[in-house]
Amino acid sequence: MKKSIVLAVVALGIAGCNEKPANENAPDPSPDREADSGLTTKPADPTTVMAPDGALDAALPQSAQEFANAAAASDAFEIEGARIALSRGASDEVKAFAQTMIDAHTQSTAKLKQAVSKAQGVVSPAETPDPVMAEKLEALRALEGAAFDKAYSAEQVDAHQNALKMLRNYAVSGTEPALKAFANETASVVEGHLEEARGLKP
Repeated sequence: MKKSIVLAVVALGIAGCNEKPANENAPDPSPDREADSGLTTKPADPTTVMAPDGALDAALPQSAQEFANAAAASDAFEIEGARIALSRGASDEVKAFAQTMIDAHTQSTAKLKQAVSKAQGVVSPAETPDPVMAEKLEALRALEGAAFDKAYSAEQVDAHQNALKMLRNYAVSGTEPALKAFANETASVVEGHLEEARGLKP
């Protein structure tokens, strides 16, 4: 009986010596292993616009026509939003800013038309907000007074951040010289509007 127990213990000891650590067969994460596998990390393109989480921002317009459409929609959104502000806002500061938006984006629309007329294969875009913008305008129409001023001011910061990102992206990576020049010129104006919007105190 004792002899059987001893033999069992010895057998278990031998089996334990033959076991390999769980991670022994795991892939070697060293650079040499990566090179041998042919899987190399491609450096990021410094001209690529990235979203805050590092993902590619697919929402940015890529073609000349897409840019023209987006720029026209942005101007239309600003003008219509400002008109609503003049009738439903309470703060004189907000209303003064709104009038500035009407004047500036009316001029921007005219300059965009000129740039489009010089661009190859680009048709004049519709001067209407896109569906997402239209929903935001409807939400603003439901507000009035101080509540409107607060919502409009916050929306203006977001809208000008998005517009500035779009303009800077096309100014760098666009293909049509006339539209690139428009984007570059307009970006500096929109940057000023963004600072004004951030300074609003409804």
